[in-house]
Amino acid sequence: MFSLQTRMTLLVVALFAIIYATIVLIGTAMGINDFYFYLLISLGIMWIQYMMGPKIVEWTMQVQYIKREDDPRLYDIVADLAQRANIPMPRICIAPTNVPNAFAFGRSVSDGRVCVCQGILDLLNEEELKAVLGHELTHLKNHDVITITLLSVVPMILYRMPWQMMWFGGDRRDNRNGPSGTMIALTAFIFYFITNLLVLYGSRIREYYADKGSVELGNRPAALASALYKLVYGCAKKSGDEDLKAVEGMKAFFINDPSQAMNDIHELSDLDLDKSGTIDASELLYLKGKEIKLSAKDKLIIDLRMKKISFYTFGCRLNQSETASIQNSFEQGGYDVVGFDEPSDIVVINTCTVTEGGDADTRHLVNKVNRLNPLAKIALVGCQAQIQKEQLADMPNVRWIVGNARKMDLLSIFNEFPKPELPKVITPTIEREPFSLPIASIDHEHTRANIKIQDGCDFFCSFCEIPYARGRARSRVFDDIFVEARALIAAGHKELILTGINIGTYAHEGKNLMDVINGLEGIEGLNRIRISSIEPTTIGKELFNYMGQGHKLCRYLHIPIQSGDDEMLKEMKRKYTLNEFSDFVREAQVKVKEICVGTDVIVGFPGETEAHFERTAETLKDLPIHYFHVFSYSPRHMAKSRLMETLPSEVIAKRSQILRDLSQRKRRLFNESLIGSIQTVLFEHAKGDGWQNGLTDHFVRIKVKKSTDLFNQIHPVKLTDIDGQSIQGVLVE
Repeated sequence: MFSLQTRMTLLVVALFAIIYATIVLIGTAMGINDFYFYLLISLGIMWIQYMMGPKIVEWTMQVQYIKREDDPRLYDIVADLAQRANIPMPRICIAPTNVPNAFAFGRSVSDGRVCVCQGILDLLNEEELKAVLGHELTHLKNHDVITITLLSVVPMILYRMPWQMMWFGGDRRDNRNGPSGTMIALTAFIFYFITNLLVLYGSRIREYYADKGSVELGNRPAALASALYKLVYGCAKKSGDEDLKAVEGMKAFFINDPSQAMNDIHELSDLDLDKSGTIDASELLYLKGKEIKLSAKDKLIIDLRMKKISFYTFGCRLNQSETASIQNSFEQGGYDVVGFDEPSDIVVINTCTVTEGGDADTRHLVNKVNRLNPLAKIALVGCQAQIQKEQLADMPNVRWIVGNARKMDLLSIFNEFPKPELPKVITPTIEREPFSLPIASIDHEHTRANIKIQDGCDFFCSFCEIPYARGRARSRVFDDIFVEARALIAAGHKELILTGINIGTYAHEGKNLMDVINGLEGIEGLNRIRISSIEPTTIGKELFNYMGQGHKLCRYLHIPIQSGDDEMLKEMKRKYTLNEFSDFVREAQVKVKEICVGTDVIVGFPGETEAHFERTAETLKDLPIHYFHVFSYSPRHMAKSRLMETLPSEVIAKRSQILRDLSQRKRRLFNESLIGSIQTVLFEHAKGDGWQNGLTDHFVRIKVKKSTDLFNQIHPVKLTDIDGQSIQGVLVE
């Protein structure tokens, strides 16, 4: 496929050939047969056009150049876009015509001028105007304005030539020159049609590249499409108007063809699904899946193939929540979010650095992306990006490294740095301030949604570097939590999972975690509230009383123990003793019927002896804990324990397997205790084998044989049989 520059060059060559052929015909008719004469005249005409083209445009459109004080908004938009496009600041002018449009012209990028018609200024909002001006500045950046200037002048001359010769030429007064004059006139008329086709081709193909360039400058495709819709509509209303006729010769410069507005408006109005007078990102996404061919001069090509982006998340629920919010911001920004296994232009990986395995997973995934999708540019964000930027910057095709302080601003970062030559590293210090989140973490693939209420940690356990990756503890603005909660419920979610790094420490203007739970309890349409992992020393006893009273709060807690030995807990800098932890868990079991308790445990912490491990295993066996996530210890770059001597890997692996086996046995025992009971189940996607899968409020997976789809429905189910780590059941009618 030829580049834009190649196509424009070929058009100029074709134009010169037409001029040369025209001069040869005229010269031959006049009895002149000199190659150098033809060549010099043809080059002279091209040179005159090159020098006079901008003046002809200025004269035709009666443009008036402005300074910043004349229109600060317009000037600042152009200045910002010129900086993004890395081109000299063009001169700005306004044409007095009421035809809504804009165009760029000039002899070169350094001589660039951008003109907006008066009719556009009151028609478009600022975002739409910025998208149109980004389109026009891309014409300057692509060096195609002079080609269009040359192409546009020639048809006007050739159009006037035959009429001049036939009606005012010598053939009406001197019959001797009649046949020659008529031949010249007919030839000029034929060349007029040919050059007009060149103009149409050149203007249309360059418009596609300009659309693409506007998006690359950070403008949303939806804003560009909406602007086009308004411009076409504005021109259609002026069909037959004198203003429209006056700019007919300039239509090759315009972002849309005014003479085709009546045809285009019918097609574009079909894209405005809600008839709001604008085209938004959701309408473009809907259109993407439809087999529609537009004849509106390719104006929506870039919108219909929006830049594709995919996401992958490592680690905790907080990462999952943040990825959902970031992904939704890109959808609203006009990107086409595709599955991770599909080809995409950009791949975003939300990293985790809790363990050495998490670091390795990032490296392996980057290598996989480069192998399967070598043209994709990669953005690494999150915890690993925050504290290992130097190592990540050396990885192939990684172009953005964004830490936790700025990762929620990823869309604006991409707009600001769309094509960095070297990895753009953005990892500022994380400020300890309350935060808000403008984009909800709606997850279209799951019935349950994670909602972030807290971030950071002040505990500094000796094995952990999260306080360095996530910053110090800080809480979300209280009222902002409920704004997102209502948005998630409106999107169809029936269960919200409260997430954070240390959510039990939530505190904002006198409000604590129980206040958050009480506030969520009153939201209509919300069926379940679930607490994710929470530190034992941060939970008040009032939580058990509340959970046991049958509210929306799920009968479930995940409380990290990390070790079942007091010596190890002290070395780990944990803030409780084994007795305190045990009393806490046992009280939860007494006050909350059928509560399911899970935990995290680290195996192989430096200094862990066989006796330490056996006490941990015995503790986990005796306590009413129903499953555990087992982590093999790995030294972290910024954790205090990195300086301590580690255990042999084979010892850690053996001990880890012992605890995983114990976890499976305890999970099965808890599941067996539920057989014969009736539990409410929130169903998720069916697996395709006839089984419908869902979760009880105490986080037990249930399977029901049902042909109809139960996705996102809550039903009572009688539990009948153990099925591995799940339970089979039947719907209670």
